[in-house]
Amino acid sequence: TIEELSTLVDPTVPATGPALPSGHPFTNVIASTYWSTTTDVRVPFLPTQAWEVRFGIPGQVGDSGKDNLQYFWCVRGSGNGDKYK
Repeated sequence: TIEELSTLVDPTVPATGPALPSGHPFTNVIASTYWSTTTDVRVPFLPTQAWEVRFGIPGQVGDSGKDNLQYFWCVRGSGNGDKYK
């Protein structure tokens, strides 16, 4: 979700990014835009839009059309995590 993805952002990182906190455990993250699974439902015409985090523009959150090609980040929430161990 956009709430989960946006918690990874460190807005103090310069625009050359990626906007992640120092010492983060992630590899191969580039300073680009990553999709979330959250649809933008603010107004009726936006269900074709999804929320995204722009890690190259210090942690900016935005939305764009779901037909745009962008990166995604596979994550697993804590809900049923122990059943996959």
